[in-house]
Amino acid sequence: MKTLGDVFDDQCRRAPDVPAVVSGATRLTFADLHRWSAQLSLTMAPHVSPGQRVALLLPVEAALAAAAVAVTRVVGVVAPLDTASPVPELTAQLAELDPAALVTDADGVASAIAATSDLSQPPALVLLHAGEADVIERRATPARALSSDDSPPLLQLVAHSPGHRGHVVRSHARVLAEWKALRDALDIEAGDRILGCSGLHSTLFAALCAGVTFYAGQTLPPREVLALLEREDITVLEGVSPLFATLADLPGRGKNDLRSLRVVVSSRAPVAGAEASAFHRRFGLSLRQVYGSAVTGAISVNGEPGTAPGSIGRPLRGVRVKVVAGGAIAVASPFAATEFLDDPAATAARFRDGYFLSGDVGAQASGGTIAITGWRS
Repeated sequence: MKTLGDVFDDQCRRAPDVPAVVSGATRLTFADLHRWSAQLSLTMAPHVSPGQRVALLLPVEAALAAAAVAVTRVVGVVAPLDTASPVPELTAQLAELDPAALVTDADGVASAIAATSDLSQPPALVLLHAGEADVIERRATPARALSSDDSPPLLQLVAHSPGHRGHVVRSHARVLAEWKALRDALDIEAGDRILGCSGLHSTLFAALCAGVTFYAGQTLPPREVLALLEREDITVLEGVSPLFATLADLPGRGKNDLRSLRVVVSSRAPVAGAEASAFHRRFGLSLRQVYGSAVTGAISVNGEPGTAPGSIGRPLRGVRVKVVAGGAIAVASPFAATEFLDDPAATAARFRDGYFLSGDVGAQASGGTIAITGWRS
């Protein structure tokens, strides 16, 4: 069964000279990224055993891509961390993760050192710089290793809900299947150029597996986002609700040539109907909303003509969604995690009969879809 690294290597063989990640003036081809990830995996290998977690404290740019692929080469588990998290939060997450290694860059090294200083078992600290990597701290004792029933574990993510924070692990097979279903639903293919503005690591990883060029846009101001869309002939824009509202309000209506842009996707928070309408009036493009969670991965995509307001849209291939007693939205998905790690009580409460009980409350909408009506405490 193929891993993320295998799929990435396939793309490198098909199109080695195609840009893989663009961030500012930096352009790395698939061949460049392949070399960097291979070198980094050699640095990691003495410190990471199969199934052990590697925490990545990196922005959603080329370094994160190289590090994630390198982790898969040593059969480790990728555990992305938010670079915006304060040190106490990073310390808490690292204590829960018990990673074999923590990978960061010059911008994150101070936070990484502070976050690991009080850990009883601090991870090996790997510092990335100028395409190289140095190990500046070494772990004294082995870290715990994870396993998976269907294929090696790929991602460990934090899942938040009111009154509960749990960890879930998803395998290569489940994550790769999710990304393929999502690409099919959004009609994204090799050769596309995606500007990722949401900060979701999964957008970057999925782009690498699809042969898509990823442009890092999380920190760009809206005016620069608009300029980049035009200058680079971006075909897919992925962002969050405030960005789309701001873009629609920018002056210069009718002066931007966005003829290459064909897919606009909102992640994280829902987009209000007024914002979607304003964006459509300005650019003539409909916003597609991806509904999902850390536990389930992507569940559905809405934004198709005729979709009921508030509807989560049509479930991805293989996903089933229903409303159960109390109005909770329940999801059965081949992409989902199957438990909360080391938390049998939360697992028993939320994973039932093949379904995951989400924190969302819903009701049946027109066309057989489901509309979110609230949040379940």
